[in-house]
Amino acid sequence: MFFPGFHADVEGLATCKECSAGTECLRGTIYPPPCPQGYYCLRGSENSGAKQACPKGTFGNRTGLTTQSECSYCLEGHYCGTAALTNVTGPCNAGYFCLKGAEVSTPPDDSRTPKWFGECPEGGFYCERGVSQPTPCPPGTFAPGNVGRLESKDDCTQCTAGSYCELGDQDVVTGPCDAGYFCLEGSHTARPNASYGGICPPGFHCPAGSSWPEPCDPGTYNNASGQGSCQDCPRGFYCSGNSTTPLECPAGFYCPRNTRYATDNPCDAGTFNNLTGMSAVSACVQCTAGFYCDRQGQLTDENLCTNLPC
Repeated sequence: MFFPGFHADVEGLATCKECSAGTECLRGTIYPPPCPQGYYCLRGSENSGAKQACPKGTFGNRTGLTTQSECSYCLEGHYCGTAALTNVTGPCNAGYFCLKGAEVSTPPDDSRTPKWFGECPEGGFYCERGVSQPTPCPPGTFAPGNVGRLESKDDCTQCTAGSYCELGDQDVVTGPCDAGYFCLEGSHTARPNASYGGICPPGFHCPAGSSWPEPCDPGTYNNASGQGSCQDCPRGFYCSGNSTTPLECPAGFYCPRNTRYATDNPCDAGTFNNLTGMSAVSACVQCTAGFYCDRQGQLTDENLCTNLPC
């Protein structure tokens, strides 16, 4: 009588032969065939010659497997959704990663460390369809807040204007743009090139964290690039805004420090000033005897008195 797990390939045996591991040996087997793909077969006495299916998360693409450990873990980027597979079921979904052993296309986070599969993590990563590992968001981007399961780099957020994101795999910006520079969206450095901002131009100032150059206010100027603040307009000059060079104060007027416009400080009526570059009211002198100065900002005392008390 034939028993499962045993075979008799010659006549006259006193006892049947135990089937070898890696062969399928059911009742009545004479020549046990190799264990089929998708299965493994233990020694005949261990499981009565029955084949055992490679479990979910694995597959068997060759015959003659002898133990479950010889079933292959599901391949990188794929899942194996049923038992007894001879190949992977398909790729894992976008928003998930599958290094090996995944059983579904949207696997929950694995409990092992490091994880074999799971949701694409928070903190600046994305997972395209069929990937084995999360991909960091590129420099110049980040993933703000508790946002996970990003599916492509297009889901990464451009770095905020005025800030820079050095690495990409981050959930907050790295920091503010350096003083003297401005950062557009997507900058990966505190001192970006023209593609994502640049150095602050003359006539402007860029405090730390600037998203765009700010013009120098009237009364200030900047004659150099890369400045975080504007300089005070000097005495004897005026700076009318967005200035790169202070302009000399005109005759008839005086210009203390931070003068905004040429006509801010005229000499009063009854005085005149025929010199340029003056910085104090003391530069305005009394109108000469015999002449009159009837208006503000007068350059000379050319008005001769005629029957007028002067």
